Amino acid sequence: MLKGINALNINCISAILATFPDVSAEWLLRGEGDMFKSQSRETERINTLLDTITTLQEAINAKSETIALLNDRIKQIENQRKK
Repeated sequence: MLKGINALNINCISAILATFPDVSAEWLLRGEGDMFKSQSRETERINTLLDTITTLQEAINAKSETIALLNDRIKQIENQRKK
């Protein structure tokens, strides 16, 4: 937030924002909101979703293996009953 006697002029503000494109103009001018634009939050959100997808896929794979083993066991028991 701009305070004090030596306020920044528009050229200085423009130069800062051009040099640091991830810096939020709202934060620079008014001191409100996050310092950086929401891109970093979006990237973090995407990474979290990818981690969740990976975890769920691992759970699905484990359950598929369990189902295959149980199906094999069912076949074994059915074959034993036929004898």
